[in-house]
Amino acid sequence: MKIEIERSGGFAGIIKRATIDTNRLPKDLASILEKHMFETKLNDQPSKTIKSRMADCFYYRISSGVGNRKKQIGFSEFEADKEIKRLVDYVFKLEKMTD
Repeated sequence: MKIEIERSGGFAGIIKRATIDTNRLPKDLASILEKHMFETKLNDQPSKTIKSRMADCFYYRISSGVGNRKKQIGFSEFEADKEIKRLVDYVFKLEKMTD
């Protein structure tokens, strides 16, 4: 399954994207991804209240799809737990190495 991680916001407002096939993830990170995509309470988008209070923080959107089944979660850097932060960091570092 392919996923796309998008980071937006921050002081400069630059959007960064990375796409990866989950087969390239270590097993522990793949299970973290699955847990957050299908079992978490993270929403499709961060709430507007959060966005208005934290203008310069990062916002993340993770999108995945298998066949017709699409899933998307969104969260701010402050809503993310250690596991999902580790996953995002790994994917962006891997993407940077392949550029």
